[in-house]
Amino acid sequence: MTNLLSVDDVAAYNERSLKTLVRAISLSQGQFSLILVRCNYTWLAEQMSAKLKTKLSIELEEFKLPDSVQTLYTTIQDCLCQNHPDYLAVFNLESVTEIDRVLNSTNQVREEFRKRFPFPLILWVNDWVLEKLIRYAPDFKSWAASSIKFEIATQELIDFLRQKAETIFSQALEVGANPFLSKVAVNLAMGSPHRQVLTLAQKDLQHHGVSLEPSLAASLEFVLGRDDYANDQLELALEHFDRSLAFWQEARMDDATSSDFLNPRQFKEREGVLLFYFGLCYCRQADLHPAQNRNHWKKAREFLRRCIETFEGLGRLDLVAKSIAQLGQVLRRLEAWAELEALAQKALDLHQNLGKTQEFSFEVQLAQDYGFLAEVALGRLKWRSAKRFAEQALQILDRAVTPKPQQKALYCLLLARARKHLGNAQLATVDLETAKEIRVRDDTPLHQHDPQLYIQILQELRSLYFNRGRYLDAFKIKQEQHKIEHQYGFRAFIGATQLQPQQQTRNPAWKTSRTATIAHEITAASRGQDINRLLERVSRDDYKLTVIHGHSGVGKSSIVNAGLVPALQQRAIGERAVIPVVLPTYTDWSRELGERLMEACSGDGNPPLNSEDENENFHWSPQVILDRLRQNISRNLLTVLIFDQFEEFFFVYSYQANRKDFYDFLFQCLNLPFVKIILSLREDYIHYLLDFDRIPHLDAINNNILDKNIRYQLGNFSSEDARNIIQELTRKTHFQLELDLIEQLVRDLSRELGKVRPIELQLVGAQLQEEDITSLSQYWLLGSNPKDKLIERSLVQIIRDCGAENAKAAWKLLSTLVDEKNNRPLKTKQELSNAIGFSGPPMANTSFVAKIKPRYSPLDIPQQLDLILNIFEGSGLIFRHREESGERYQLVHDYLVSPIRQRIEVNLAKRLARSEAAQKISQRQIEKRNAQL
Repeated sequence: MTNLLSVDDVAAYNERSLKTLVRAISLSQGQFSLILVRCNYTWLAEQMSAKLKTKLSIELEEFKLPDSVQTLYTTIQDCLCQNHPDYLAVFNLESVTEIDRVLNSTNQVREEFRKRFPFPLILWVNDWVLEKLIRYAPDFKSWAASSIKFEIATQELIDFLRQKAETIFSQALEVGANPFLSKVAVNLAMGSPHRQVLTLAQKDLQHHGVSLEPSLAASLEFVLGRDDYANDQLELALEHFDRSLAFWQEARMDDATSSDFLNPRQFKEREGVLLFYFGLCYCRQADLHPAQNRNHWKKAREFLRRCIETFEGLGRLDLVAKSIAQLGQVLRRLEAWAELEALAQKALDLHQNLGKTQEFSFEVQLAQDYGFLAEVALGRLKWRSAKRFAEQALQILDRAVTPKPQQKALYCLLLARARKHLGNAQLATVDLETAKEIRVRDDTPLHQHDPQLYIQILQELRSLYFNRGRYLDAFKIKQEQHKIEHQYGFRAFIGATQLQPQQQTRNPAWKTSRTATIAHEITAASRGQDINRLLERVSRDDYKLTVIHGHSGVGKSSIVNAGLVPALQQRAIGERAVIPVVLPTYTDWSRELGERLMEACSGDGNPPLNSEDENENFHWSPQVILDRLRQNISRNLLTVLIFDQFEEFFFVYSYQANRKDFYDFLFQCLNLPFVKIILSLREDYIHYLLDFDRIPHLDAINNNILDKNIRYQLGNFSSEDARNIIQELTRKTHFQLELDLIEQLVRDLSRELGKVRPIELQLVGAQLQEEDITSLSQYWLLGSNPKDKLIERSLVQIIRDCGAENAKAAWKLLSTLVDEKNNRPLKTKQELSNAIGFSGPPMANTSFVAKIKPRYSPLDIPQQLDLILNIFEGSGLIFRHREESGERYQLVHDYLVSPIRQRIEVNLAKRLARSEAAQKISQRQIEKRNAQL
């Protein structure tokens, strides 16, 4: 229908549509019928639905879909609770987060609608949803006749767009006492139009042949850009902002006065708002692209400066007061101390004066001002001033009506730095421990909102722990720091540690956290194909069990946690959402599995489990877990239980009788529909699975757990994979490697096996980054075997983590784990203890040990041994074998043997040289004494 310019024309058209809808419902009573009603606007749909009720004489049932719904069929089924209405109208499909998944699963189970729903089903959809129906559920959609559409008058639509644009701009300007930036997220959640509604409104106007006046078009460009910013579509946002800003800057004053809803002053105000949002976009670019963050901050600084100048030119000091802190945040990132100090003093005066003369509360902004001054003082090494300013910031923030935990974490960090330099390490440690545990909006961890701040807190805390002799605590903080740096793109290589899913800094406009994504190491290599094959196995009915196996260091745990789990979380299999649950420890397997199952089922979009499960004293027996799995089946969920590092199970339960409960549980799981089992373990322990032959009647896996169709082997990387991984990892960080260096590195890593061990690639890459070696010439400076030299230096770094006073013992322990034939013998804890207790000459006299005197008395041998073993095991240097006779320790890989042997031989040569020199001196002294006699 075109040219619906008058209200009367639209009313007549909609009345005809209502009659058509009533007739379609009447003709379909008592049987399933799909009726599609097209309406692009929620308020219009509500009006038409209300009119429909007055025209029907039969029972009416309406249902609004939750945004988090995962399936359409089961959601409707749960809503009806076995009751069959005369007809059911379903609303809100356009707001469903996983709309593509929902429609795809609807198409797959479309026959269930006919079987179970003997009544007309009316889906209220807009044009956007209708297009998706055609794409993702074509068979289901084909059951419906032509859609019945309701329209809106052109002038009413224009008024709607104008009102929404005005509302958004007003919210951007009039944000009360709250900080300008933090209010962005609230505004987006306070009824501002969904992107698709704006787009559909514009299309409807184009369909009617109506062009918007330039000022309204420019306002809508801002609204669309703001929506893109909220969804991290930053390039699109910048394009919208650019078109909008161009109008406000270039429009002549007569254009302004001809507008029926704007005046010249409002033009300049909107220009200022656009400049501010440009600044926000570039700040967000810096969050998402750490390798280019400095360039993005510089661009943000320029736009934010212009924003403040614009508001100052209008005399809108209230807007200056609300926006100036964002420029301060950029200046502190750039470490522009002089400019930041001037800005902070200006902001401080402004906030104090406005707080006295106007009905605004500026506690949060005042705290920021003092925080900026504290940071300037730290940059200039003025510790006492920094301490005073940081304390003032915290005191003022405590009085603020709205809590700002992220700012509190920053001020605690600044205070800790000042206290450390003033000699109060104990209080500094308390400040940092407080900052580290701070939770932000929706009880999310600090690193999701500001990973750089969290990393800085970890760096300072690690330093204080280490300097106070708390080496194991310092090591754990270091491991966490490296993990966060790698997840958020600040570190290319994570070292000999399990990969984690990639994370993205949370946008202030997000209402909830986004799902983590597959690690770059996996997507850049053939591991991506492994993920696809594993996903296929999970989706097929004939694969109830999968056994992932491979040698130590090939990345079994990494592919599970950083690849398979995030991939499963982002997809549906048939009509069912997938719930992956990973169990890595087995000391109390049923309790741990039950708690992890509860946590997984309580995530976004999943129905919560019973509240009684949240009681920490709740007993998670295998039978209770099975009951929960059956509940998942009824909720239309597919549960994937993943038992990672499964060899640990056999070490914890060394006697066959103790394993019976788990075997019975596994048997029950394999006989449940929509429950899949994945076991992941080292290849040298795969024979332990033969113990499962004791389980009778394993028909689900043909009574053969080691069948080739059940096993899935992971191997090392090809040279091409390794090359792609290195390029992908370094491309996203500040750490850029020359192509020639990458080629040589891959050759060195693949020389022994013709393949590249994933763990060795990460270890060598991490050491390259630690020493900032980015060129082939720097690499060759390491010697004739640079790869082994890097591994040796990584060993030295691990020894450093043990503390100077424990270094000699650590080297002794390492030397015990290799023999003269370059083997990696297994050693008991007692044998290692004896090696440390040996009173002979030290096995290593490293330069750092020689220069740094121990500040603490040595630990006794058991404590020292536990410390060293914990750090070695946590670094991926040694592996602990749990056997019936006791625990034994072994170097993880052969590639570690050569660097250790070389150091032993070098140290032995040095000792021999010193001994020979001492003998020569002694001989000369004897000869001199004899000559005197």
